[in-house]
Amino acid sequence: MPLLTSAIINATVTKIFDSLADKYIKHHAGKVEQLLSDRREESEKCLSKIIHKTINEFEKGNPIEREDTHSQMAFYDSQIFIEELLKFRFFEKHDYNHITELLDKNSGILYTKEMVDAFLKLFGEKVENDSLLKQLEINENYKTEIYRISGKIDAIADSQQQHFTELKKIISDSPKNNGITQINHGSGDNVAGGKTENYKEKDIIHGNKIVYNYPPVSERAKDAVTPLKIYIEKLPLYSSTFIGREKELEMLDAAWSDHHCNIVVLKAQGGEGKTALVGHWITDNMQPCDYAGAAWVYAWSFYSQGASEGSQPSAEPFINDALQWFGVDPMPPTMHEKARKLGDIVAEKRGLLIIDGLEPLQYPASETFNKEKHTGLEGLLKDKALEVFLKQLAFHNKGLCIVTSRLELTILKQCNKDAVKMHDLAHLSPEAGAELLESLGVKGKKVELQQTSTDLKGHALTLKLLATLLTAYHDGDIRKKDKIKNLTDGTEEGGHAWRVMASYMDYINEAELSLLYFVGLFDRPAKVEILNEMMLKKAAPEITKVLSDAKTEQLKQNLEHLERLGLLILNTRENIPLGFSYQCLQGLEKYASLDAHPLVREFFGNHLQTHHDETFQQANLFLYEYFKGIAKELPDTLQNSQPARLSCLSLI
Repeated sequence: MPLLTSAIINATVTKIFDSLADKYIKHHAGKVEQLLSDRREESEKCLSKIIHKTINEFEKGNPIEREDTHSQMAFYDSQIFIEELLKFRFFEKHDYNHITELLDKNSGILYTKEMVDAFLKLFGEKVENDSLLKQLEINENYKTEIYRISGKIDAIADSQQQHFTELKKIISDSPKNNGITQINHGSGDNVAGGKTENYKEKDIIHGNKIVYNYPPVSERAKDAVTPLKIYIEKLPLYSSTFIGREKELEMLDAAWSDHHCNIVVLKAQGGEGKTALVGHWITDNMQPCDYAGAAWVYAWSFYSQGASEGSQPSAEPFINDALQWFGVDPMPPTMHEKARKLGDIVAEKRGLLIIDGLEPLQYPASETFNKEKHTGLEGLLKDKALEVFLKQLAFHNKGLCIVTSRLELTILKQCNKDAVKMHDLAHLSPEAGAELLESLGVKGKKVELQQTSTDLKGHALTLKLLATLLTAYHDGDIRKKDKIKNLTDGTEEGGHAWRVMASYMDYINEAELSLLYFVGLFDRPAKVEILNEMMLKKAAPEITKVLSDAKTEQLKQNLEHLERLGLLILNTRENIPLGFSYQCLQGLEKYASLDAHPLVREFFGNHLQTHHDETFQQANLFLYEYFKGIAKELPDTLQNSQPARLSCLSLI
């Protein structure tokens, strides 16, 4: 039965999948449980219809004669056989050899092995071609676990680039290494968006990875006996437009200088500028003084998509990557031991550790209420290894660990307040918000600018998006903000920003909207080669047709326009491979992927699904087939199973 037994995902992943539905319900309550229950019923109904269609079609071509219609029945009419078929799940191995053993136990069931095999082959073809069943299966059983595996795969991919650090000495010693290289940074919890930074001669660059090799200085701590080691490409670095966080910058400076302070936790809603604050502190306060005596600097970001907590419920990728970066070999056997080992390494020298966007590994408010009864889980960590690690650092750390999250880190609330400093990142003040608007080109009376900042709750991302819209289309006139419908209504997180983004749709053209819809299909940078393939196959024509009709120069202008508006981040290639070409996007080969602030991606993905559901489904079914087509049938590593995972994700 090759059609039913071929595994897209390796045996380890399959085993994990077996228990996922029960795990998911245990971690969720109320409406979520009801939603999964409804989906399960839909899935069973869909599968039942396929079974009955198979029976009707098979019976016509393979009739079974019964000598006694009362005591005998065809195998496909038996309850035993139908119950086995109802156990079918996608991406699992199915061994139907035992079916004949079950049928043998009832002498009244008529069958031959050849007929059973023929029936199962027909059944396999029908389930394989039923896109609705696939979508229901993914929604019901695999969503959360796929996101967890995503984190593992990303960690494996990152670790494979580690060997390039061996080139540091060779390149830094080379007399030819005198130039300056431009690097495009990606997105995160960002106020100012992507940025092009200039780095000096001793930076080593490979792909999107930056390895700094600053020489040691006399001011460095005595325990920094090796050249400063830096790994911060996971943390985006931002533009110089940074206003209103002077107290927070001073607080971080003080925390680094305070040998009693082990951990700083920065808490704020999405779009307030947590990552931007840390990035600005590193580039403006720490880098100029050679990181102020740090022996090493390491940054990791868990933040993968908008406000979707629970999308990466494991710290394993982070812990494994960090241990490899620190050169641990052999690896401890369990995650608990790995966490303790990492805690020992981090704490023994004066280093700077940044853990950005922790909320996917915490229980959010939506998972902590069951029939209006609070369970007390909000903010607690889902990953016990990470809990061990952070508690260990809270007790002892020669350096400093900075954590950013949308949620309170409750496991550290009872720690010594000198050792663990909790800081809620406040909204921008009316004065700071007005200064930000003005610095971005908005014109108006100071009182009007301050009132606008107050009306928008001082939300940094919203103010930036508003400023860009006003300067691009209304000569920066603050009075034109009234053109944005319901701008100041509502208090939900991201609400104001979403209303500004909705207003952009009145100004951008169809091709630009299609590009944003495409980016909204992903929870990570969207590869341009996938868009090219999508256009080649003419999939989701509401997205691809307008792009196919546009000329190369027009599309290039569209991409650059969206980047200027702060709605898109263009990740480019330093070198285009010889002979490489996009068949449908010729002339745009320098663009490797398209990205956006998580809240931007979330908005346009949500808008596409809500207002153009058919196109949303078409696009995701294309992605399913695309990733399925490049997936190995029996992958031997998690990295090789990544296309299969993304194929599953596209049906969620």
